Amino acid sequence: MSGVQVPLGPRVGYQGFGYFVTKIRDKINLDLIRIFFFSAVSSLFLISFISLPFGTGDTAELVISSERFGECLSSGAYFGCNDLERFGLSPHLISVILFSMFNDVNATINSWSVLNFSLYLYFLWDVYKRFPNKNYMLLGALIFSPLTAYAVYSYTEMSFIVITYFLLIAIKTKNILFVILLGLIATAYRESSIILTLPLSIAVVFSNQKINIFELFKNLWPQIMGFIMFNLFNFYKYNQFVNPEYRVGRVTDYKMLVSNFFGIWLSPSGGVIGYFWISIILIFVVNLLWLKGFRHSFEFYIILFAVLINILLLTNWYSPYGWATWGPRLFMPTLVLALLTVLIARNNYQEINQYFLKLFFAISTFFASISLVGFLIFSDVFRQWLAEVVLKTEPCPEIFIWESQRELYTKCFIDMSWNLNSIPVLSIKNLLNLLLSGLENNVLLGFLSLVFMLSLFGYLFKMLKNNVK
Repeated sequence: MSGVQVPLGPRVGYQGFGYFVTKIRDKINLDLIRIFFFSAVSSLFLISFISLPFGTGDTAELVISSERFGECLSSGAYFGCNDLERFGLSPHLISVILFSMFNDVNATINSWSVLNFSLYLYFLWDVYKRFPNKNYMLLGALIFSPLTAYAVYSYTEMSFIVITYFLLIAIKTKNILFVILLGLIATAYRESSIILTLPLSIAVVFSNQKINIFELFKNLWPQIMGFIMFNLFNFYKYNQFVNPEYRVGRVTDYKMLVSNFFGIWLSPSGGVIGYFWISIILIFVVNLLWLKGFRHSFEFYIILFAVLINILLLTNWYSPYGWATWGPRLFMPTLVLALLTVLIARNNYQEINQYFLKLFFAISTFFASISLVGFLIFSDVFRQWLAEVVLKTEPCPEIFIWESQRELYTKCFIDMSWNLNSIPVLSIKNLLNLLLSGLENNVLLGFLSLVFMLSLFGYLFKMLKNNVK
């Protein structure tokens, strides 16, 4: 008996009590993180909703074109409605439905903003429910980012992101009716849609256990049909299958190609890094590389191929960023959907655990969000940037026209891409001026901005300090 060590009673009690205290402390920390997070989200959404709706010139063109499209259909002109705009079949059909409800161009433009905002909220709710036991990094990367600006604009990128997301979910869950419906809608959105949706769909199909030719065909044929429908719609508009505007917009100048390729990532005025969206890149890379077995899978390579081919597509476009909204509008659907495809394919989410990476996440999220709030409050910041920054530089004494002043346009565009006094910087300055002026100009939005910044800082600080999942 002398060799046997018997645990002492008080020691067992002490260990149990310490464990109990640790669990309570973690629970309090988690509750604080939730309070800070949802307070930040609520104030941001209130700011967004007050800012609603943001109509755009492009949407006005779409709505007027859809009005003409509806007139052609109602008059029996099923062929040769030739004065329609460049937008795809799906946006035209949605606009026809919205216009039939409101019978007013401005109201229809505004309804696009409300539709995008509603889809965005439903999308976030689904992400939250689908990954319920993780911390709020993923949601934070989506909400405190340029993506929220899409939700209040009438541009069609937000609706395309949400439709494609649920298409990928339908493929994963083998809901064939939604696969057909959403596949047709997504690839009829624009000519380049299929270059993104098809490889991402293939990645999700291959993530399921049993793969055969029939399985691929069953999931992909609706997208092929949607692409065919899009091109038939082009023929309906132009008497040719290819939109002639896209031929005019192709870049051949080597300097601009190089600028575009790197600018999509790094431009202070148009790139994902320039808009501080490092958070989603970190989450994407971590999940791509560290989810169990992902690096050695076919899905890994097909997702990388989807990102690369869409970068190259935009590199060859004369306006690859999508300025006038917030952030690189044209590339952001690729980045968001690539990340979501990784999570859907593996039905899992890899947490960021390294403190150094989490610090980068926190800093980029904070700057991305306060510049976003500045944009939502001062929505005319793009024109302000043109007047106060761009038009005062030597390469850009005026805004040149691509079709007729290509060489001058190229010099100006490259300078705009790499101008350090960027739109996000100007937006942050506007927000700070509002807060420092004592909220005199707009008390409500100023107060909500202050609540948002304090709540976000609290959430990020607790996340870094406590490492609570």
